[in-house]
This record gives sequence, structure tokens and C-alpha cells, in this order.
Amino acid sequence: MKTHYEVITFGEVLWDLFEDGKDTYRRFVGGSSANVAVALARQGVRVAVVGGIGRDRFGDELAARLDALGVDTALLARLPERTALTFIARGQDAEPHFMNYRHASADMALSARHITPAMAHATWVHLGTSTLLTHGLSEATRAFEAHAIKHRALKSLDLNARPRLWESPSAAVAALRRIAPGSALIKASLGDLESFGLDAVALRAMAPEAVLVLTRGPGEATAYGAHGEVSLPAQAAECIDATGAGDSFIAGVLAHLVRREVTPSSPEWADANLWTQALAQGHSLGALAVSKLGGS
Repeated sequence: MKTHYEVITFGEVLWDLFEDGKDTYRRFVGGSSANVAVALARQGVRVAVVGGIGRDRFGDELAARLDALGVDTALLARLPERTALTFIARGQDAEPHFMNYRHASADMALSARHITPAMAHATWVHLGTSTLLTHGLSEATRAFEAHAIKHRALKSLDLNARPRLWESPSAAVAALRRIAPGSALIKASLGDLESFGLDAVALRAMAPEAVLVLTRGPGEATAYGAHGEVSLPAQAAECIDATGAGDSFIAGVLAHLVRREVTPSSPEWADANLWTQALAQGHSLGALAVSKLGGS
């Protein structure tokens, strides 16, 4: 019998190595999809992650760490390519600066042939735009979405802007136009929108039925949708490291929707109070994320 998950996240699964003093690094589970999965698991959500990891020691240890954190790793693809790494240094403002070692890595080698129907057997699937960077990953994403549609899974999308990794801003927007339709929930930061050269109105036009959640770093977050528009200030928190704050935020929103068993067909979906509470949960997990080192 297939396992039915409350949420399946799809995309980046890797190790983050954080600079922690001269010539010293600390290792944490990384990648947006893995970060979201870990944050959801900590909220008691039944969650699995789909992505590519290597048949190497780093891959073995990454899967073991995710399992220990409560994320089901049965859907991970074990590939001959090496497990991806990202080195992270922090500026004085605690903003992360990334150096990716992902060329020819397992998470970038995921393709449509690795995707199976079981990988989308969930109430919600969560994707990010970073899986649209290469032709192979785009094909894998389309295959995953096709299975999600067959399972009638609800789609959550995070813009995850990576401006240096795209061929051009227009290529990024074209990819976004392909993936946004059909989303029930879209999350973007103000910085994401600026990177894509969009505003909230333009993004909402790509998926008119979706609820758009817009975050503004340490400022307020706003949810736009059938409920109208609601905003909530962020919680005050000392920022040690901003890595993964947005991932934790959207995990909080999703966890609230899962806990309340609310879907777009529910009357509560159009209730402004629901989205105020979802934003509060997002801010709570976001504040926790920035108060410590590491996105997960």
C-alpha cells in the first residue's frame, strides 16, 4: 500500500557548510526543499522529500540526518553523481553568501526517468523555482507535477530566486509562467519579486486562483486571495543567520493549513482569520530560524 503524506517537498537536497570561525565549518541539512521538510516535520506534519543524493558517504549521512529529523527519505533518488554541497559565509548583517559546489551533482542530475507516481502521493506538494534551472530538472519537475495532478495534490510554490544561476531575467520569468498556473499557494519575498522583475499584481495574474503570500524580511507579510488582503508584522528576533528563514516561514503556513485540514474547496479558505493565523505561524517559525545557525 502506498504511503500518503500530508506534504511532499520536491527539489534541492544537499549539505550546507557554514563558515564558523577561521578554517572551521559546521554542517547542516540544506536546500530549500529539505529545509521546508525539516520545519514541517518539527510541526508534526507527515512529510517526505523528493530529490537526488549521491551514493556516497555524504549521501548516506544526509539521508540518515533527515530521517533523524522526522523526514521520510524513502522517495529520495540515489544517483551515481556526488552529493551536492554549498559553502556559506555570513556578512555583518547575518545575510548568507553562498558558494555552490553543485556542478554535476546528484541534486542537479535528477531527471524525469527518476520520478515515480509514488513521489507525489500527498495532500500537498511543495516546489521551488530552482528546479527549473536546467532542461533535465525542468523535465523532472514536469513529471512530478503530472503525478501530483493525477493524485489531486494541492501545489505550493516558492519563488526561490537565484538570479546568478539563471541565463537571463527573461528566462526566469518564462520558467515561472510555466510552473505558476495551478498553484493553490504561492510564496515570494519582496527580493524574489525584484529579482524576477515582477510585482505582486503580475505574479497573481499568472495564477489567479492562488493565495499569494508576500514576505518582506523582518517586515510584515501579506496574504492576498479570495479572503481579500491581510497583513501581519514579523516577530521581533535577533538575527544570527537568515539562511532558510523563508523556507521556515512557508513551512509554518503549510503546517497551519494541514493542521486545520483546509483546502481551496473549504469555506474556511476564504476566511481572513485563517490567513492571519497562518501568517502568525509562518512568522513564528521564521523567527526561530534566524535565531540560530543553519537553515534546518
